[in-house]
Amino acid sequence: EMNGAGWIEAFLEMMAGEATLDELIGSECTSNSEGDATLYIIIQNTSASDVKYQTILFDVDLRAPSAPTLDELTSGDARFVAKWTDDDNDAEDTEYVVYWSDAPFGEDDLEDVDGKSGIDAKSIAIEEGLSNEVTYYVSVAARDEADNESALSNQLEVMPASTTDFWEGY
Repeated sequence: EMNGAGWIEAFLEMMAGEATLDELIGSECTSNSEGDATLYIIIQNTSASDVKYQTILFDVDLRAPSAPTLDELTSGDARFVAKWTDDDNDAEDTEYVVYWSDAPFGEDDLEDVDGKSGIDAKSIAIEEGLSNEVTYYVSVAARDEADNESALSNQLEVMPASTTDFWEGY
């Protein structure tokens, strides 16, 4: 029995827990799918036999974008520049994440590698935390507005190396 604001507390407690989208909408949400879902909130005042409800419509987008193609890595002094192409995803709705590590990595290793996200161009210079004469393995992924991330691109290698600029060589 929920009276007054008690139903709000119960709903918030449920929401603060680990309620899944499947539990809330009563159907399965599978990876790489999208569609509409409706959440019904029903409130019954048992003392007055009064039932009120509210529906919340929302879009469920679990469809990951296509993976970009990593085309080129250019090394510099403790830095590298990555360039990629992406002909399949909408440029306005897509950002990119560049991942790198000093060992080859895959999809399951992303928590243990370095990365830079929020990239809206198709190239970036990575200039922090790199060492010269170390081989880095680099991949890129696309991320859409719903925060779905693509599979990793192909992986290329790059080795930053110290350089002599004009003034040092003069």
